[in-house]
Amino acid sequence: MKCPLCQSPNAAGAKFCSECGCDLRTPTEVLPVFPQATTLPVVPQVPLAADGATLSFDDGPQGQQASTLPIGGAPAEEAGSVACTAAQMFGGTREMPAVGEPDTSGTERFASPFAASADPARGVFASAPAGPDGKGKAPGKGSGRLTRKQMVAIVIAAVLAAAAIAAAGVTYAMELWGGHSVPDVVGMTQAKARTTLEDAGFAVTVLEVKSDDTENTVLLTDPGVGTRAPEGSEVAIHIAVARVVPEVVGTTQSEAEALMADEGLQNVTYEPTKSNEPEGTVLGVDPAPGTKAQAQTPVKVQVAEPYTVPDIAGKSRDEAVAALEAEGYEVTEAQVNTEDYAEGTAVTTDPPAGTKLDSGSGVTLYLAHNRSTELIELTRKLFGDASSLTINGGTYEVRSVGDVTYKGDGACSFSIVARPFATTQLPWFLGGGTKTEYGSEETITGTVTWTDANKLGSIDSSLGAVKAS
Repeated sequence: MKCPLCQSPNAAGAKFCSECGCDLRTPTEVLPVFPQATTLPVVPQVPLAADGATLSFDDGPQGQQASTLPIGGAPAEEAGSVACTAAQMFGGTREMPAVGEPDTSGTERFASPFAASADPARGVFASAPAGPDGKGKAPGKGSGRLTRKQMVAIVIAAVLAAAAIAAAGVTYAMELWGGHSVPDVVGMTQAKARTTLEDAGFAVTVLEVKSDDTENTVLLTDPGVGTRAPEGSEVAIHIAVARVVPEVVGTTQSEAEALMADEGLQNVTYEPTKSNEPEGTVLGVDPAPGTKAQAQTPVKVQVAEPYTVPDIAGKSRDEAVAALEAEGYEVTEAQVNTEDYAEGTAVTTDPPAGTKLDSGSGVTLYLAHNRSTELIELTRKLFGDASSLTINGGTYEVRSVGDVTYKGDGACSFSIVARPFATTQLPWFLGGGTKTEYGSEETITGTVTWTDANKLGSIDSSLGAVKAS
């Protein structure tokens, strides 16, 4: 007997069609009723075969109101339709014309089995090629056609695949799998950020960061906000803490610089300050240690600078003493014979200028004493006080002292006016006693040399060697 639905021959007495599964016990005048489904839902394409062909369903009489299933090719022309290629379904490229229409393209057309009431003569799922007269003939077994069960299975599989993909996307977005997104806690307090992250399924660690931002607020997270991470994984929150002026008194300048940099303080100046502390030792800081500060807050650091003996050469006596006492030194004065500095001006110190010396130490100040003045005075006094001079065995009386000039190296040139004289003893008959006779005055020149101790060394004159008495 023939199946009233697909026209396939079946054995006599068969209860169901061997091809489409139709209940053969149903009266042939009325086809079995199937749910109306003229438009199928869109499903993902199933890569069954090459693109290009479409499968059409006739949902009305004479092949009208056809629905297409574009699987693997161009989208269906009707919104909401589902399609698959004939190549995917039949292993070839076929476009199926309406049943009863001439086959002009070498393709076959299938009538839809989904009409609520259909003509049994057209309610077939034909796959045999149309004959020359344009009438289709019922296919036999092995003709390559799809059964209704196969078609339904394909549609169901596609729908399930689409549902699975959609479900995966939805459940991923709902964070039912694939970890959780790190919530945005930037700007929150530490306590609130911790609670928010722990509620999201993360473990929390805290890193303190010196910052000008509000204290105890979150600056950033690691991993960053929005990053997908496994549940239970660790998220580090960077918490703003205030910068403070560090305790640097007693450290070296280099150590203080490192501590200031650790706090992010960028406006720090180092001021040298005289001190008996080791050079480079930090003496003080302003603002005081522990004071909260911004990165650009001015900070002044006093650093020990040693006292040094100043250079006072050429200064007046008063200026030199003031400079030494300004360094805290105790000053002792002494003279030094020199012709390089004016009388009474500062010449040098002991220790010499530039020596690093603690404040309170003693320093000797040497003031210039010109020897020329001293030796000129000694020379004048030599001739003024002399009762007589012996020159080449002759005795001379100094009448006056003329010019005396310092020549250097302890020597002074002189010019004197003197007259020779001779004293004789008178005989008794002339009354006894002595008689002095003077010669004419003469101008005598010469040089007097003095020792370093200002003792008379020698006197040379134009008349010869001179000896004072």
